[in-house]
Amino acid sequence: MQKALTIRQDAPVSVMTSGTYRHYFDEQGKRYSHVLDARTGKPVTHNTVSVTVTVTVINDNPTLADAWSTALLCLGRESGMPAADDNGIAALFITTHNNQFEEAATYRWQSLKTIEIH
Repeated sequence: MQKALTIRQDAPVSVMTSGTYRHYFDEQGKRYSHVLDARTGKPVTHNTVSVTVTVTVINDNPTLADAWSTALLCLGRESGMPAADDNGIAALFITTHNNQFEEAATYRWQSLKTIEIH
């Protein structure tokens, strides 16, 4: 487990994580994920292994968080961070580099007041 969240608010919130860290296979030194990039129809190939998105539920539609987490995962950190920031999405990206986890958070994620990240 990389992170745990404590949610301290009464208003509904959706938290979704999409990742390539569990369902994959390695072949000839290359990792293939179960997450397919809709732009190519192929598994994602970047080092982003997880994207967690929080969306305050206004209309009982938590599928927005699920859709954004998968879309941002497909984009990867480099393209996904600007897309999330442009759309006001609170997102935490986790990538691997030299077998270490690296985190990057959008501006909205960094400004969360009612969700603690441990």
